[in-house]
Amino acid sequence: MRVRDAGPAQFRAMPTPQQLEALRDLLDTAAPLVLIETHDERRVLALFEAFAKTQTEREVWSWSASRGLRVAHNLKLRLTELRASDGGEPDDAKATRQLPEALEALDNLRERSMVLLLDVHPYLNNPLIARALKEIALRAEGKGEGHAL
Repeated sequence: MRVRDAGPAQFRAMPTPQQLEALRDLLDTAAPLVLIETHDERRVLALFEAFAKTQTEREVWSWSASRGLRVAHNLKLRLTELRASDGGEPDDAKATRQLPEALEALDNLRERSMVLLLDVHPYLNNPLIARALKEIALRAEGKGEGHAL
């Protein structure tokens, strides 16, 4: 599913009830992948955070190439609490700065979550990335749970 935002006519720090309802309707479709194109990243991050606080029990995660994978709490980001695949110490967000490593970590999340992949568009032409995203989506869809990316 694809949603296009024409860009901010006016910056809104807090999402409106109508925006929260529109996001709820979109996520209720159970589409495991949703693409949002926008120039107002802050508004989208605030929208998902507000939605997570009021409409769902899912955690909101974000990924960027500069910061790696992080979990959002009250609009403040902290390092991920993922367990290493070998069951060892938690991975550092720096270890997930590369998208393939972040996708592998996402695939290991234990809880239902919403994951915001920021500035992911340059990676979508890579067949390995495209396939990894598809596999994550198919697993989530097959279980009727999982992650909304």
